[in-house]
Amino acid sequence: MVISADRTERQRGPLFGVRVLDMGTWAVGPTACSLLGFLGADVIRIDNPSGEAFMDLQPTMGGMGTSYINANMQKRIIALDLREADGRALAEQLVARADVLVENRLPGVMEKLGFGWEDASSINPVLVYVSVPGYGRTGPYANRPATDPNAQALSGLASIQGEPGGPAEISRIYAHLDATVASLVAQGALLGLLKRRRGGEGSHIDVPFMAGSMFLQATRIAEFAATGTNPPRQGSASSTVAPSASFPCLDGRYVNITAPDNATWASLCEALEMKELAEDVRFVSNAARLQNRVELQGIIEAKTKEAPQWWWLQHLRGLSIPCGPLNTWLDIARDAHFVGQEMMVKAETAWGTIARGGHPWRFHRTPCGPITGTHKPGADGDEVRALLAGETKGDQWQS
Repeated sequence: MVISADRTERQRGPLFGVRVLDMGTWAVGPTACSLLGFLGADVIRIDNPSGEAFMDLQPTMGGMGTSYINANMQKRIIALDLREADGRALAEQLVARADVLVENRLPGVMEKLGFGWEDASSINPVLVYVSVPGYGRTGPYANRPATDPNAQALSGLASIQGEPGGPAEISRIYAHLDATVASLVAQGALLGLLKRRRGGEGSHIDVPFMAGSMFLQATRIAEFAATGTNPPRQGSASSTVAPSASFPCLDGRYVNITAPDNATWASLCEALEMKELAEDVRFVSNAARLQNRVELQGIIEAKTKEAPQWWWLQHLRGLSIPCGPLNTWLDIARDAHFVGQEMMVKAETAWGTIARGGHPWRFHRTPCGPITGTHKPGADGDEVRALLAGETKGDQWQS
C-alpha cells in the first residue's frame, strides 16, 4: 500500500499523515495497527523473516492463514531480522520516523531486542509507544503468555457462556478478545497522540490483555456484585431482559425476539395471540419474567414453531417489536442492506479475495478509504528501504 500526497480526500481518512510502526505478533497488536490503518494512518509492519506460527492457523487461503491475512490489512510489510545489524539499523530508522509504535510481546522481549520503551524513546522522544502485556508488567502472572482462549477462561468470561446447566464455554468466535482488546489498544494510541499534541511529548501506554478482558465484562461483573453469585449461563438468552432469546420456527430457522419493557411485552403478547400473558402474575414485570424465564421461553417456543421465520419477522416488525433472523454468513453476503452499507466487503490480498466486515466508522468530511488487502510478508521491503534512503517522493514516511 503506497500512501502518497496525491491521494483524494475520500481516501485519506482522519488519521492521514500519522505513521504507525507495527512490531507486534499474532493477533491483538497487528489488528490494532490495521484499525489505525483503516482510519487513514500509514502503517509499516516488521515481520520476522522466518515467519511465525500465526501464519499457519487454519483455515488457510493460498497457503496463508486467514487469521494472519485479516490481522494485517492496510499496511506495508518488511521482513527484518532484529538480531542482525542491518535489520536493527533499518528498524531504528523506522522508529525515528514513527508517530506510534505498537507491540504485544512478553515483558522484556522488546528490551532484549533493543526496542523497549527506553530505547525507542531515546531514538524518538515524541514517540507514542503502546504495549500489550498479557497480564501487566508486575505480579505473579506477568511473564506468562496470554492467548485469547486462556484469557477468556482465566478472566471468568468463559464461566458465563454456554447452555443452562451445561459446561462453561470459550466464545466460538476464536478471536473475540483479540479483536475487542485491539480496539482498546487503538484507543490508547489515539489518546497518546492527543496527549502529545497538547504537551509535545511522547508516552508509554500499557493495555494489558487481561485488563481489557475484565473491562469488557463490566455489566456481568456488576451483576455478580449485586447478587453475590456468578451469573448463570443462559445460552442465547439475556441475563437482564426476558424475553430476549432466539426461538425456533416452523421451517427450522430461528427468530430472535426481545421485549425490553412492559409496553413491548404487551405488543408481543398481542402478536402471539395470547394477550392474557400480559396480565399473568408470572410475567407482569421484567423481574417476574426473568424469574420465570424457563416457563416463558417454553410458551413462546410453542407459538413460534407454528409459522416460518419469514412470517414471524413480517408480523413482529409490523408491531414494532425488536426482532431479527439468526443469520448465517451466507445470508449476510446476500443481504442488500449489509452489502449496500458496506458492512461486509471484499478485499484483494496477495492470496486471493477475502471477505470481512467493513469500516464501522462513518466520517462525513474525511471518510475512510477502501480497505486494502494484505501483502505477502516482506513484499514491501524494497519500497521501504527506498523511502528510508530518500529515493521515494511524496511518501508519508519521508523524514
